Amino acid sequence: MTEPAVLPAPRTRRRWWLLLLILPALFVAFWVYSSFAAQQRLARAIAETDRLDPHWRLDDLQAERPVVPDEENAALLGIAARKKLPPNWNPLTQADKFKVFALKPNQAPTAQQAAGLRDALEPGAAALPEARRLADQPRGRWPAGANAFDILEVARLLTADAELRRAEGDLDGALASCRAIVNCGRSVGDEPRMMPQLMRLAAGAIAAGQAERVLGQGQPSEISLTALQDLLAEEGQAPLMTLALRGERASSDHLLESVQRGETPVKQLVASFSGGATSRFSFKRADLFYLPGAVAISRAAMLERMNKLVEASKLPPEQQSAPLAELVAWRKDESPLVLLITTPEVLTTYLLEARGIQARLRCAAAGLAVERYRRKNGRWPEELSELKDEFLLEVPADPFDGKPLRYYKIDEGTVVYSVGPDRKDDLTAAWKGAGICFRLWNVDRRRQPPLSPAPESRP
Repeated sequence: MTEPAVLPAPRTRRRWWLLLLILPALFVAFWVYSSFAAQQRLARAIAETDRLDPHWRLDDLQAERPVVPDEENAALLGIAARKKLPPNWNPLTQADKFKVFALKPNQAPTAQQAAGLRDALEPGAAALPEARRLADQPRGRWPAGANAFDILEVARLLTADAELRRAEGDLDGALASCRAIVNCGRSVGDEPRMMPQLMRLAAGAIAAGQAERVLGQGQPSEISLTALQDLLAEEGQAPLMTLALRGERASSDHLLESVQRGETPVKQLVASFSGGATSRFSFKRADLFYLPGAVAISRAAMLERMNKLVEASKLPPEQQSAPLAELVAWRKDESPLVLLITTPEVLTTYLLEARGIQARLRCAAAGLAVERYRRKNGRWPEELSELKDEFLLEVPADPFDGKPLRYYKIDEGTVVYSVGPDRKDDLTAAWKGAGICFRLWNVDRRRQPPLSPAPESRP
């Protein structure tokens, strides 16, 4: 009896079995290769960072920060002053009702406006003694967990105080309040984070603007002028953005390393880089972190981009534009995951803002030197180079083009100014206060009456 012939298995069935065997092998190979490639890229990024900045890690940054004794710590004074302020209180809002800050720097406030300023400051009177002591405390270090945003609260108090002293003719006291504003910002010290350093710069810009208003009212003493000039000049040269970017790089790497080790959940990572957002868009990005080598690649990309930002921040300000433009241009080729961590538009915007404030600080420091020259010689200098050695160590460079700051004499006084982001040399705009500038009026043009009647009534 013949046995029935064994029919061969259909080809399609064999293909399916073959596919079922190959797919897992390919998946494993992909996973292994992706993880290996990511680790290799991360190793190269870490090695490059070590080469550029041997002490770049967060622990290193914290270890190299100097200890500030309590008796010299401006942060403790700022915190003490903030605790005595009423909640949700802003004296500048009250002052705005009397259009005090609408006056030109060389216009004298009316008696009603001065009275309005006194009323506006009354709720913060208990905080003023500590706040004013900041004038002689240029060093600071904020305690762990303290809210550095309190700087702005105290700076507003001191701004209103400087304006009231200006209105009452206490010009040396007003410049002391300006120094206190600068030191309010300096109280964060070398905090390796972006926002505290931006607030430090903002405080310096406020003080520079207020100093112009003070000099519009009369002639402060040489001692007061020199003390504020030295402080503003130092702030105008301080590498605060390099400090901040080094801190941002170290903090981001510390967090990503924690995620890589499984110590920090992925959702916490996404919340850290997206401002705590829990939108669907954020969670779609969070899913990407579960791909093989994703965290290592993101960590490497973050270090690569931040290294370039840190190095760009070390260049003279006028040379930073080209490398920053390149950093923004690469974003179109990067994944959303990398963009979540390295936000080039935000960081480059911060650097541009910092450059503008740096220019403002330099203009103010040079302007104070010009006033000191006038007091000694009875005339304005013909150019800033006349101030070298005695009143200025060097003529400050404009952070936007690297050339010396512009200086001109006009009929009403003088002005020191920067060409600004558009690099347009516009003397007319500068004298109107439309640009980055510091104006000085001839003595007979200071403390002029307001051009229009001020409000006579109080709310």
